[in-house]
Amino acid sequence: MGGRFPGTCRPSHGRKPAIGTAAARSYDPEYLIGYLEELSVRPGDVLHAKVSGQPALVEVALVRSAGSTFAEVPDAPRSAFTAREQALIPGSYARVEVFPEIADLHLAIDFYPTRPPEAAACDSQALIGTWDRSAGLGWALTIDRGLLTMHLAGYACQLATPVTRWRWQQARVSYLGGTGLAALALITLASSPVSELPVDASCEEPLPSGLLAQGPARPLLIGAMLDGGTVTANFDGKIASPRVGGQVLEQSGGRRDRPSPSSRPRPPGLLAAWDFSQGLDGDRIVDTGPLHLHGALVQQPARAVTGSRWDGSAHSWPENPSHYDAIHFHSDDLIDAGWATEVSYPLPSRMHSGIYGLRLRSAAHEDVIPFYVRAPDRSRRADVCFLASTSTYLAYGNQRLDKGGFAGLAPATDRPAASRWASAHPEAGPSLYEPHADGSGTFYASRYRPIADWRLGSAGWGFESDLSITGWLAATWPDFDVVTDEDLHRDGGDAVAGYRVLVTGAHPEYWSTTMLDALEQWLGSGGRMMYLGGNGFYWRIAYHPRRRGIIEVRRAEDGTRAWISDPGEYHHSFTGELGGLWRRLGRPPNRVAGVGFAAQGFGAGRPYRIRPGVTEDPRTAWIFAGLAGRDLLGVADAERTGAAATEIDRQDARLGSPRHSVVLASAAGFDQQMLRAKEECFATGAPPRDGGVRCDLTFFETAAGGAVFATGSLAWSDHLADRQSDVSVMTQNVLLRFASEEPFHPPAEGA
Repeated sequence: MGGRFPGTCRPSHGRKPAIGTAAARSYDPEYLIGYLEELSVRPGDVLHAKVSGQPALVEVALVRSAGSTFAEVPDAPRSAFTAREQALIPGSYARVEVFPEIADLHLAIDFYPTRPPEAAACDSQALIGTWDRSAGLGWALTIDRGLLTMHLAGYACQLATPVTRWRWQQARVSYLGGTGLAALALITLASSPVSELPVDASCEEPLPSGLLAQGPARPLLIGAMLDGGTVTANFDGKIASPRVGGQVLEQSGGRRDRPSPSSRPRPPGLLAAWDFSQGLDGDRIVDTGPLHLHGALVQQPARAVTGSRWDGSAHSWPENPSHYDAIHFHSDDLIDAGWATEVSYPLPSRMHSGIYGLRLRSAAHEDVIPFYVRAPDRSRRADVCFLASTSTYLAYGNQRLDKGGFAGLAPATDRPAASRWASAHPEAGPSLYEPHADGSGTFYASRYRPIADWRLGSAGWGFESDLSITGWLAATWPDFDVVTDEDLHRDGGDAVAGYRVLVTGAHPEYWSTTMLDALEQWLGSGGRMMYLGGNGFYWRIAYHPRRRGIIEVRRAEDGTRAWISDPGEYHHSFTGELGGLWRRLGRPPNRVAGVGFAAQGFGAGRPYRIRPGVTEDPRTAWIFAGLAGRDLLGVADAERTGAAATEIDRQDARLGSPRHSVVLASAAGFDQQMLRAKEECFATGAPPRDGGVRCDLTFFETAAGGAVFATGSLAWSDHLADRQSDVSVMTQNVLLRFASEEPFHPPAEGA
């Protein structure tokens, strides 16, 4: 590790190569926006709001959802504070708080660049070091405009050969403090001896002696560097196996400019060797060297990614962690905005469960930050519960309809304000439907940041669609509770125990194993589920093992998706579980909901055509009460498209739909924009236009006296706004029957 490398180099002789700084932009002054530390609370809890806005007096009030609006809660406390702008600073890195002062330096590090210099947010990307650009002290290894550069205090040495994108390389650095001799080398770590041509380069340069003995111990960063008090030069790419050796100087105390007689040099040797294959489910990096210089990860860079040793023999990190000894850093990672709490708001001790908001209102602007109040305890639960699809809201959080999987869906002028805001503020972090700036998939999403479209006025397949459902529910059955996905994951079956009816949102797409287990357990005990949406129970996710509010997805093998996990990276870092579609994992949506994802399109919707005989069959006739003589349901009108639209599901016995499930109505004849689910297309060519592009409205009973009603359409909720519509009437029939104590009875075998 270290040594002398023959060759020539391009020294800067005191010139500091330009280190660009990705500016941390705060929110536009036209916005007042915030987020809460907790999402799901109980009466009497205290909300801690993190807020950014232009300096102004902000009034705080408690509001409750009333469908598509929020109304102030009478007699709830009010407060006020003066807003200030709080910046968002994206970019992940690792930080070791104290790295000792050294006289000599020997460094080796493997790296895999993923973003070319011309597309980088700044001219420099830092790999590792203690260098502070403003102070001109310390050392660092960077990539400056594509060239590997070694910084030693105020000096730099740079190779003329550019680094290679999407290839593993190793950098080696040596500096002998006593003589000032510096050496730098770049070595190709060939993935294939047949196809890879080595791109090796090295240089050797005499520099002043004692460059590193100019100050006390300082922080060491991996994947970024310091510029005064600012972290900058974030690296886009993977880093593995950083190893540092050298001669440590022991100080008698105080800062000095050069070694003094009181500084006793230790024998040179290995100081630190970080093993990124350890603690893959955590937020720390482990140093196996003698000083145990462990560090912390900032902004959740990607773990459980293939390293320089990966050869394809293992495809999951639990199988061979040594092949996953890498971390993928991104300049646009943002998991925790880290804003200060601006207001702590005590909730009333007596509150009904429901969807609430903390309203922030200045003279010019307003923001309502939603949150959820669950029942105080199990003994006081209602019969009906709405399950808020908060995992899905996170996955789509800050979605940009001009990027990633949404690009081209809507012209700029037609995009919701929340999407336009998110596009204008990339520092707020990408959604799980966009690649990172370097083209790699976005694994993690968090609620510890402002999410503009978790608001009114957002895209119509998430939070706002669910408010249509809860608004209808409040008018039909006012005494209902609310539980979130996060509650279901944290508490398992206890989160829904005692509820007779569970009403889903319009798009309950993302489910952890714990969530799905809890739902199946609840249904198996006699629960009745009303699945009022489409494309539900689709992707497996994992929750952070120690911090609620952070989810992970690996888009493996198949599915309708905006990016694809790289080979070997299909398993979640949080749990080690294989990611991807629940259908591919042997638990298709049809097993729990009776239907599963069939097709997606953004053209005109279709009405459902009622199947013959179901209006007279005693098993299902009650569902059609008040709808006599109708052949169609959910016909388009001036306000909305047909009730079967956007993303649709169908019954399919091959995928686990119960044999005794009844198709009540079906929608077919969609236009060419409604495309068959990708996982059902087996060869290049036009998707099949067969009976599989169909939306089925279904019902079935369970052995324990429960039942499931599934609409199979994301657009069903749009028709609930009209309380007199046939969709509303049918949904009310189902709710009233499901809420009754009378058990359901599956038909006898063969009936």
